[in-house]
Amino acid sequence: MRHPSSTFYRPSPTASRWATRLAATLVVLFTGLPAIAGEPAEVIFARKVLPLFKARCLACHGEKPGKLKGDFDLRSSQGLLAGGESEKPSVIPGKPLKSPLYLAVTRKYEDDWKAMPPKENDRLSETEIRHIRDWIAGGAPWPGAKRIAELLAQKDPWAAEAGVTVKTSGGLNAGWTQRKYDPQNLWAYRPLERPKVPGGSAHPVDAFIETRFPGALKPAPQADPTSLVRRAAYNLTGLPPSPKEVDDFLSDWKKDPGEAWKALVERLLGSPHYGEQMARHWLDV
Repeated sequence: MRHPSSTFYRPSPTASRWATRLAATLVVLFTGLPAIAGEPAEVIFARKVLPLFKARCLACHGEKPGKLKGDFDLRSSQGLLAGGESEKPSVIPGKPLKSPLYLAVTRKYEDDWKAMPPKENDRLSETEIRHIRDWIAGGAPWPGAKRIAELLAQKDPWAAEAGVTVKTSGGLNAGWTQRKYDPQNLWAYRPLERPKVPGGSAHPVDAFIETRFPGALKPAPQADPTSLVRRAAYNLTGLPPSPKEVDDFLSDWKKDPGEAWKALVERLLGSPHYGEQMARHWLDV
């Protein structure tokens, strides 16, 4: 039984020689052509495509040269364009829609090649597929190790402007380790701050909404205490308040509305029914 990657069949010696010569010629002709995405194709290769090959493809197509799946060697441009058992180049420089490699990763395949990676859970993301497409459209250049080092030493066009480096536990490739992020996307990891509340509204939330969307929304009037206790109880515990709980809250409200509201919320948060209400949501999910 053939491996799912039998897309790339072993070429005959004659076909292999011709494929190698064609590969060298095409790489020279097309290296450096701009890709559709606006970045040079060799930059896309050095920063996106080559790390992707190493992380997701070489386990079957290069790490064990004597046991290549489908006899397809993805360690070099020669192997890429020689193909495998199919005796057909896996990439047609400048033509991603006619390139078996691109069609395989997009799942748009025919009987003579199979989807790659073979496992559904390992399929590439839309962004990763787009990088491969843009690289092929730009001529599928495969620069040497020295040139790749030069490209990696240059500014990363995909790095967030004024980005913040966040230490991670590592990812599928080096691009996810020590990468930079837009500071605005790291709000969950920032120290808590109490911003200055804009004036003009009775409630802080209303004040911020009015500042961001002036005149777009009209604040609702203050709810009566009976509505407040019912809303809070249903929201936090999923249960209505008992008549006694309503009476106690109304009594406290008459003495000090602020303290009555604070005590109500604290009591509901401390109730076992609050835990049940929160757990029910996630158990439903």
